[in-house]
Formats: sequence, C-alpha cells, structure tokens
Amino acid sequence: EDDTVYNAAVYAQAEWKFAPSWILLAGLRYTRVQFESQDYFISPGNPNDSGSIRYARGTPVAGLTYKLSTSVNLYGTVGKGFETPTFAELAYRPNGASGLNFSLQPALSTNWEIGMKSRFGDWMRFNLALFHIDVTDEIVVDTNSGGRSTYKNASKTRREGLELAWDGRFKHGLEAAIAYTFLDARFMQPFVTTVGTPGVPTNVNAGSRLPGVPPNTLYGEIIWRHAPSGFHA
Repeated sequence: EDDTVYNAAVYAQAEWKFAPSWILLAGLRYTRVQFESQDYFISPGNPNDSGSIRYARGTPVAGLTYKLSTSVNLYGTVGKGFETPTFAELAYRPNGASGLNFSLQPALSTNWEIGMKSRFGDWMRFNLALFHIDVTDEIVVDTNSGGRSTYKNASKTRREGLELAWDGRFKHGLEAAIAYTFLDARFMQPFVTTVGTPGVPTNVNAGSRLPGVPPNTLYGEIIWRHAPSGFHA
C-alpha cells in the first residue's frame, strides 16, 4: 500500500496597540489534513482497503499584553487547537476488520496561558509562564494484542503547570541558559483499555497520570563562542 498525508493551512494574525502600554493580539488558522491509503494487496478473501479521510478545523487565538516597564511585559492568551491521528494510530480497526480506522477523530484542545517576559539590558532574559490545557476526544489505546495497537477517542484530559526560563550572555564569549517545566497531565474521565491475548480489560481511572509524560523537566547549557572564527563549544 501507499500511504500519503496532505496538509494545507492558512492563517491571519493582527496586533493592535490601543493604548501606550497595551497590545491586543488576535489570530485565526484554518487547517486541512487528508490521509489517503491505496491498497495493492487485493485477493479473494482480502478486499480492497483503500480509502481516505479529511480533517479540517479553524482554530482561533487571542492575547493581551501589558507593558509594565520598558523591560517587563505581562501577557495572557487563550487559543484552540486540534491534533489529528497519525497513520500509526489509524492503522488497525478495533473490530479486527481490515483497513484503516477512519472512525478515529482529532483531539480538540483549549489552551490558556499567563506569564511574564523580561529583559535586563541586552545580556539577560527571564520568562515565566503558567498554562492550563483541556483536551476532549483524547486519542487513547483501545486494544493492544499480538503486536497490534488500536486507538479510540475516549477521554478528557487536562495538562497544567509552569515554565521558567533564563538565559544570559557574558564576557569572553560565554553564554548560559537554564529552563524548568512542571507539568501535571491527567485523565479527567475513566475509560477501558484491553491488553494481551486473550484480551484483559483494564480500567484507567479518572485522575490517572498520562503515561510517558514527565512531571518535571530540567534543561541547562553553557556555551563558549569564538566570534572571529564562528567556533563554539
């Protein structure tokens, strides 16, 4: 088979400085994603499983920035998002029939963020962000058996946390940066997933953490640059 994904999007974004210290942001993005599968392995008892599905949605965003000073901005934003399945998630149908799982729908999200961005001269920056994300139709594992996983839209989830980031430039070509993220990601509704052969139903309770999502992430780096040659380490 040949599997092909097409993606096209258009967006518009505008800013309005309606007062000396205030900036309003508004934007809209329209995205269309199409999955196509052309099946060449067709024989008696093995039907043609070719097919396609198209996902399309408009996602707005709005934000407000307040300039507390020449070096400190406070902001708040809210926006919508949608995440389509992947071909790996579309690959198998839950009932064991052949062909792609075209009943799978995108996950939809509402994203809120407030924060502060600050600069100290031309050599140091510090950012703080608090975020809250609600997702409906989260794509979760329906069954996992014999090396095949099927997926379904089954749950609401919530992600909330904070991010801190600092970076600075110093004398003699030295730079440094550090960033920390705290993320609490949980299922807000229970669902059932079936694993093993024969399948064993397993309850995933509301309040359970999303697997594979670390609650704490810390990143840091130190860089030395030799400006005349462009070398850095």
